[in-house]
Amino acid sequence: MADYLWGLGKPVGIGGVWMDTEVAAQTYSDPYLISGYDKKSLRLKSSESTTITAEVDISGEGDWCTFKTFKVKGGEVVEYVFPSAFQAYWIRFTTQDDAIATAQLTYQ
Repeated sequence: MADYLWGLGKPVGIGGVWMDTEVAAQTYSDPYLISGYDKKSLRLKSSESTTITAEVDISGEGDWCTFKTFKVKGGEVVEYVFPSAFQAYWIRFTTQDDAIATAQLTYQ
């Protein structure tokens, strides 16, 4: 069965922690799995101008560190492509301000 699954190719998908979700400032999102994919990109949006911080767990043991901060203008979309050498197990997000936010990942 495992050989059959690998014959289908590498996993791909779109998903994330927020999709037009009401979020409170300085509150962590749930962690989202980010390992096992060659190409990763991120789409962020916020109803208010804010800073969204992405933190990653690089060991899978809960060792969280800031990966990148994004300045997001209210109503605008920020797109980010992760470097090909990027490696981490989990990713999570926080906002600097209360907002309705989107944080969606595309895996290829």
